[in-house]
This record gives sequence, structure tokens and C-alpha cells, in this order.
Amino acid sequence: MAEKSEYQLRLAKVIDQLSITGRQFCLQCGLSDNFLSSGQKDITTRQLVPILKIYPQINPYYILLGEGTPLIDEKFVNEGMIGRYILQTLSELQVEVRQLIQENTVLKAKLERLESGEEGKKRRLPKRKRIEMPNEKA
Repeated sequence: MAEKSEYQLRLAKVIDQLSITGRQFCLQCGLSDNFLSSGQKDITTRQLVPILKIYPQINPYYILLGEGTPLIDEKFVNEGMIGRYILQTLSELQVEVRQLIQENTVLKAKLERLESGEEGKKRRLPKRKRIEMPNEKA
């Protein structure tokens, strides 16, 4: 049996929390029967979109990134607030990305200063001794 991918392991956890069988899940989502046991390493949008349409309570961040809980809180699903949930999470990620970009810029500047500081220092060559030629008397 092929080793399961991270996506398949996360989906198995989701299916367990939905209290259905893997076969039922695959049939309802239009996936092949062996989807959960195949050696497929990636999940495509062609597979993920039907899953999320049929089961809107599944957290896409959990499936794709392993972040958060397998299922979204029922209040977000029932009140049609899943979009707000996703937008809020996206907003938080954008803030984090901005902070990382700023930190990266500062670190690049420090690295350039360190590199230019070492390159700017000139090494002194040792003084050469003067070689005297013996005087030739003719």
C-alpha cells in the first residue's frame, strides 16, 4: 500500500469527524474510490472544490496547510459567515507577510552594511625590505 500524503491524512481526520465512511465521502464528492488510499501526493482544485461545496464546514486551511481545526465552527457555516472567516484569516496572514517583509528588509540592510564594512577595510601589505645590489667596481 502506498504511503498516504499529508492531504489524505488530513482528509481522513475530517471524514472521521464527519462520522461517515471514506467510501461515502468519495462518492458524495465525486472522487475515485481509491482517492484516500492512492499514492497521490497532491490535492487539486478539481478535487477540493467539490469537497468544499458539499461540505462547507470543512476548513480549507486545515486541508491545504494543516492549520486550524478540521471543521469550521458551525456558527460560521449556518449563518453564511464562512466568507468572513476566510477573509479574516487572509487578513491576518497578510499582516504577518507584511511584518516578515519588513523584517527581511531590515536584515538585508544589516547584512549589506556588514559586508561593505569588511570590504571597505583595506588590508595593509607588509613593508617590503629594500634589496640592495652590491656595488660592482670596474
